[in-house]
Amino acid sequence: MPTFSIIIPVYNRPDEIMELLDSLCQQTNTDFEIIVIEDGSNLTCAKVVEDYASKLNISYHFKENSGQGFSRNYGAVDAKGDWLVFFDSDCVIPERYIENLSKLIEVENFKAFTGPDAARNDFSSLQKAISYSMTSFLTTGGIRGKKVKVDKEAHLRSYNLVILKDVFQELGGFRKTNMGEDMELSHRFGKSGYKALVTDEIKVFHKRRNTLWSFFKQVFSFGRTRIQLNRVYRIPIKIPHLLPASFTLGFVFTVLLTSFIPSIGLVFLSVYGAYFLMILFHSTVSMRSLVAGFLAVITTFVQHLGYGLGFIKEVLIPSKP
Repeated sequence: MPTFSIIIPVYNRPDEIMELLDSLCQQTNTDFEIIVIEDGSNLTCAKVVEDYASKLNISYHFKENSGQGFSRNYGAVDAKGDWLVFFDSDCVIPERYIENLSKLIEVENFKAFTGPDAARNDFSSLQKAISYSMTSFLTTGGIRGKKVKVDKEAHLRSYNLVILKDVFQELGGFRKTNMGEDMELSHRFGKSGYKALVTDEIKVFHKRRNTLWSFFKQVFSFGRTRIQLNRVYRIPIKIPHLLPASFTLGFVFTVLLTSFIPSIGLVFLSVYGAYFLMILFHSTVSMRSLVAGFLAVITTFVQHLGYGLGFIKEVLIPSKP
């Protein structure tokens, strides 16, 4: 039996999963099976999976659409490995991922592992900029890109999650299927007394196919979801979660102030200007690209504004359960 069961939910993305499977063919440790769950797609990846049948220990399952969380539960039922590994279909896996993971479980006594996501050098400038905005200390406090952390409240990111199968079954798997399903699972995981290890030994490359508009809609949903998780599941809201809303309200106030009292408004506007100049410098240096740096300024603004508006909207106009 394989040690690891890799479970991949997919919805209308056959080209995307091809790149993920290519990266799994390059693994230096092959002690794993792959379970692809087609979540009611119109554009299926059955032929893609068939093409990899001679290269990988892989199986394909089609089910009615129910969302990624419940699709992961579906895949876990027939998993043969002691450990479940969840990837999103837009991830590309470094070749030593399974090798590093095998070493970790031999020496570390944790029930779950997760790692940060990053952009690979061959990603587009926009993909690099979005990755920067989602992971940099200057944009999110580094809560997504944190390198090493041991915590019972660690966020088990579902696009890169390793969890002992027995623990996953004990917890009842994902109870929420879309937007925030991994945060809800993380909350119950910590409440049950388990601890997870967050380490860049098992990072993934997250090849987001966003446009600026789709990125805005995504982070807008993230902001709404944060309030919903607090309202429905009593998951605490922490200071970093409040910052985008503060940014958004502060920016609106600054624009209005600049319109009516320019001398004072320009002072506040200069603070925002200094922040984005810092983003431009840091992102350009870290990504070694001026184009990606300029785009990072835009994606950071979109991220803060989108998340903040979603957060504020859900506070003022709660969604129906």
